[in-house]
Amino acid sequence: MYATEPSGPSLDELAAMSHAARRGRAFEHYVARLLREHHFTVIEDPQIAQPRQTDLIAVKLGERYLVECKWRTAAATIDDIDALRSRLERTSGDVTGVLVSMAGFTNEVKINAVQQRRQPVLLLSGMELHELEAGYRVSLPALLYRKQERLVRDAVVLLDDAHDPQVGRAGLPFPQPLLRFGTKDGSDRSSVIDFGGGFNALIFSHRLVDIDWAPAMGAGVSLDIRLDFGNEAEVIGVFHTLLDLGWVSEDGRWSIDQGSRTWHGIGLKSLVEELPRWEGRADHHTEQVSYVDRCEGGFYTLEVDLRADRDRQVAWMRLSFQLEGVPLDTAPLLHLCRSFGAYDDLHVRPRGEKSIQLLNLRSDSIELSLRQYVVADDLDRHGNRQDWAAGIVVDNPFHGRLNRLAQRKLPPELAILSGSECLVCDLRHHHPLSDSPGMYFWLFSIKRGDVGVTRALA
Repeated sequence: MYATEPSGPSLDELAAMSHAARRGRAFEHYVARLLREHHFTVIEDPQIAQPRQTDLIAVKLGERYLVECKWRTAAATIDDIDALRSRLERTSGDVTGVLVSMAGFTNEVKINAVQQRRQPVLLLSGMELHELEAGYRVSLPALLYRKQERLVRDAVVLLDDAHDPQVGRAGLPFPQPLLRFGTKDGSDRSSVIDFGGGFNALIFSHRLVDIDWAPAMGAGVSLDIRLDFGNEAEVIGVFHTLLDLGWVSEDGRWSIDQGSRTWHGIGLKSLVEELPRWEGRADHHTEQVSYVDRCEGGFYTLEVDLRADRDRQVAWMRLSFQLEGVPLDTAPLLHLCRSFGAYDDLHVRPRGEKSIQLLNLRSDSIELSLRQYVVADDLDRHGNRQDWAAGIVVDNPFHGRLNRLAQRKLPPELAILSGSECLVCDLRHHHPLSDSPGMYFWLFSIKRGDVGVTRALA
């Protein structure tokens, strides 16, 4: 939550003022101070809309707002929004109107805001100001951005809603995964597999970008975003927003960890379908959800702790990007952050160590117990569809304290593997599913470092 130390009278202190004109002027100063606390440049009594007087103009990078403040006992009316629109007509086209009313707005004002959204006017109520003052909302810039997005995009006036569940729209189809889990005879194909595990946030990634593979010295950078969403429906909305903004690929992998079992899946669509089936998974009061996907210049992970009950409340949620370096064009990242209401405490950190470490463990003495294949569909040279083995699901020889490799010291980087009953491994060389070799060799690719508890294994 976002909160600042008060440097002037509070809303309750303003309400105690008996002189209406003085209170109105003090209210304008209050709103100006609130905007400055969120790093806007604020001009009071600007000349931008001459000959009509305007209360405030607020500017922050590419955002420009013309602000009118009303503290009356009655709700703001259609005359108030029309007066603000007449001022906007005298400004440049990139200025957005903001009508602030402590007593709220009539229905006519809300209808007009939707009908005339080509010239956006955002509505900010006294209840929302009280929530900002108390720190119940993330920040004022995030609130204004969300209001404008919902108004222009969805023709919805967002007002007095502490949490807006309509983060993303379920309009675009999720990318179709190129791989599935299956048996050799083709009798069973699925995007989800489950086996014994626990809370180790282990993801078996298909394609993990090595962000440190560059001719220059040094490691990559990280951007961690703490997300403030309340329940499972809003988490699914986050997934749709990632899809809407082009951050979802067909290579996404995920895991859901419960007390004694883990579900692994291929593709974000299967995760969105699996999340509501919590009753069939629940053996602990909380489950950990982890998703990893590639993006331009690197990869990202999304981690969520969800209550395993009917409320499906979010206990903790974070989005973390690992990039080759700071991109020259940060607009896509910034737009994504703003879509999630993340305006504050956004920092790109240089990584102190390599993000990817390759460990080559080869031994012909380990007999692997094959459970399933990771299957890719393809066409042969005659145009016939053919199944290819792109990976394998095997019993984990590192599982448990008394595993078959107990006599060999497990490298610290692989300690996370001991809690998983199975391993999902990519094959270096694909082969026709019908032509299975007699032996497979190991190649682990592990994401480690200060990115969090999530690890990716390929």
